[in-house]
Amino acid sequence: MKLTISGDVKSFRSADYNYDFNLSTGFFRRWGKTIEDDPETSVYGPEIADIEISAGESCPVSCPFCYKGNRKGDAAKSTHMSLETFSNVLAKFPQYDGHFFTTQIAFGITSIGAHPELFDIFRHCRKNNIIPNVTINGADPLTDEQIKTLVELTGAMAISINSSIKDKGYELISKLIAAGARQLNIHYVVSRQSIKFAYQLCDDLKNNPLLKGINAVVFLGLKPKNRGQAFDVLPTDEFINLVNYSLTNGIRFGFDSCSAPRFEQAVSLSTTIEAETKKMLKSCSERCESGNFSSYLDADGNYWHCSFGEGMEIANGIDVTKVNSFLTDVWHSDKLTTWRNRLKELNRECPLYAEIHIDPSKATGTFPNKV
Repeated sequence: MKLTISGDVKSFRSADYNYDFNLSTGFFRRWGKTIEDDPETSVYGPEIADIEISAGESCPVSCPFCYKGNRKGDAAKSTHMSLETFSNVLAKFPQYDGHFFTTQIAFGITSIGAHPELFDIFRHCRKNNIIPNVTINGADPLTDEQIKTLVELTGAMAISINSSIKDKGYELISKLIAAGARQLNIHYVVSRQSIKFAYQLCDDLKNNPLLKGINAVVFLGLKPKNRGQAFDVLPTDEFINLVNYSLTNGIRFGFDSCSAPRFEQAVSLSTTIEAETKKMLKSCSERCESGNFSSYLDADGNYWHCSFGEGMEIANGIDVTKVNSFLTDVWHSDKLTTWRNRLKELNRECPLYAEIHIDPSKATGTFPNKV
């Protein structure tokens, strides 16, 4: 096996798993023994990581659907992963030929200004040829200097929007684009209660000048956890309608891997999409990759299979600050092997939330939601 960096391209080669990742554009491709092979998992470690470095009560908005339970309150009650802890945890991730195998880290925060070492953590990633990405609340009051630094350090950014903060969010997007942000998305949580505004977002992407230059809107499926339990998961037929509307109107859109099975069904059932286009669209979809290609760590440095499983029994947290090797003690642990096997049995539909399956009534063998 060999991991090299040549110009902007980070490449990994082995007999059964390979990838190319462009550090500048974010383009990524993987293959197995041949270019046609699609590996089920990466035995060499996570391609991407999701690390929550800030959680608690320093969020500028208490979004009613927040599965994390973050809110605006007493900032002193927030937890922030320090640069030292982050550096120590990252050092345990697998390396080959002196380079980290992981290509990107998506950072979870409450507010840009809340974490005192946020940009130092981003710089540490860049120094190690790992690209930092971040999602920002649309109401986060960023300074011009913070905007400038974010554009310089991050590969991709997403602005979390809901109907109550639309105006602030659109204004922030406009400022980021003006500052040079190239890979900027909108994140929007869709549920039965919030679906109406999703269509307004689509229309605004075509008509609102403040959004000119945005990459895409990413529709995130609601997870009935924490405050999200007060909302209803969007029925599959309504998700299909949203996909059809976006495709018909030329809206650049994406979705989380949790929603990939529904997207694939929407494409399959379409009567207006040609067979070759259907095949292409499905090839762009990847179902749950948690524990196969990605990993999640909370603000205390505990590994969980995904952020939506934090605190759940099957997701069994492993304290990465205390392990010797992430690859040996986490990635190839019995806990993670059990998870992978269950995920495969369910055809990579969520083992945690039966509600988000294509057909929830047929979801079987899901794990209990509570510890």
